[in-house]
Amino acid sequence: MAAPSSKTTKNLNGLWTMVRKLQAPSNSPTSPLARLHLSLAFGPPASRGSARQEGDFGFYPSPAMRASLVTWQKKTPAPTALHEDDELLSERGSWLAVDQMASWWANKTLSDSSEPVLSLQGVGYLVRKGIGLATITIEVEQYEGPPKPPNTAADVVTHIDIKQSASGLSSTQENRCLDNFPRDHTDWLFGTVTGRSRWVSLDEVTDEYLKKGWEVEGGGQSFITNIAENKEKGWVAEQVWGFQIVNGERRYCRHVVVTKGEERAQIRLVYDFNDE
Repeated sequence: MAAPSSKTTKNLNGLWTMVRKLQAPSNSPTSPLARLHLSLAFGPPASRGSARQEGDFGFYPSPAMRASLVTWQKKTPAPTALHEDDELLSERGSWLAVDQMASWWANKTLSDSSEPVLSLQGVGYLVRKGIGLATITIEVEQYEGPPKPPNTAADVVTHIDIKQSASGLSSTQENRCLDNFPRDHTDWLFGTVTGRSRWVSLDEVTDEYLKKGWEVEGGGQSFITNIAENKEKGWVAEQVWGFQIVNGERRYCRHVVVTKGEERAQIRLVYDFNDE
């Protein structure tokens, strides 16, 4: 659902789900709603068999890639367990499928693909594809309190603790303190990054992409910015968080720009608010 009026950057508490923009394969029906599901096939073309309908799409990794393939399988009548075994893959003809229902299409496909930024950040191919198919949810807890180290001030600052989950993948936890102090964070997806977060006004945002499209709600510093740097991999990610009117509805959004040397990638992420 669209963000209720009670939700602002001062109150992001709750559960948010990323609204997907999934690109249809060129040989699928013109209308996305005409296709009940999309199937991604892993394995050599000859192993796909006649059970798959025309219009399916996929990629076909080398034997070495299949040997390290970690994915999950959803097939009728019931989902199977996570597979991490090359013998099992061989027994099944090296063919696995991941089915995702078309509710992504029906749910106003708004977010850009995360593929460009994840690639620039050095995330592996199979993990990127898994994230591209997964349902992404973030559970947000926002509160005021004393800052965390290394800030030793007695001032009260805003904290935003976020647990991000992706179906079929491990979750990540990011606890931000909006005092602009650098802090290290390590997780399985991005490795060790140094990040800092703070409140800003749009006048303080210099990048044109990060600056555009926002609803200015209240004066002063009503937007959240986060800068994260992975020194080992050489990339910097900058985000701005706020609210936008998307297709006539007020939505919580993030603009993300990742740079690595002269390379640059940018995306917009759009979220549903879950009021359950």
